[in-house]
Amino acid sequence: MTKSVLTAVLVSIVGSCRSEPAQQPAEEVLYSQTCGAFELRFHGHKPPPEFPVSFGVSRLSFVDKSGESRTWNQAGELFFSDWDYQACAPDGQHLALLQDHYGPIHIVRLADLWDYLGGQPPTHTVSGMTGDIAHVHSELRWLNASTLVYQIGGSPPLTRRFVLD
Repeated sequence: MTKSVLTAVLVSIVGSCRSEPAQQPAEEVLYSQTCGAFELRFHGHKPPPEFPVSFGVSRLSFVDKSGESRTWNQAGELFFSDWDYQACAPDGQHLALLQDHYGPIHIVRLADLWDYLGGQPPTHTVSGMTGDIAHVHSELRWLNASTLVYQIGGSPPLTRRFVLD
């Protein structure tokens, strides 16, 4: 076998072994919920059936009554398990948004949501940091219209409360 034939055969074999990278399917709205005058849309890719749908979430957007939509960009990194929390207060007047796996939590009055998404500061910033230690923030839930409960830390986690003024 000549060198050029051998080279052609090797190029053919190597070329057939290469595969194109798998195309990531387009994101879709995995679930939505109403919060006051807004619809919260949780976007991402469907996880396998044995996992909660929240594990597929990668971003959150808001749609107002007129149909205008805006995407929320958290300050840090949220992991697949960070999206499973209760964002909307029971009275639909406030929203709790986890900024990063390690906090803080921004609480925003729904009446100020578009301003907040445009760069204005949140109504409240809640953090479970103790000194210089950043703790994992999780299990956010509203006890009532003015009390947010969340956990910080590991095993066992500490439960904290924040009461709106």
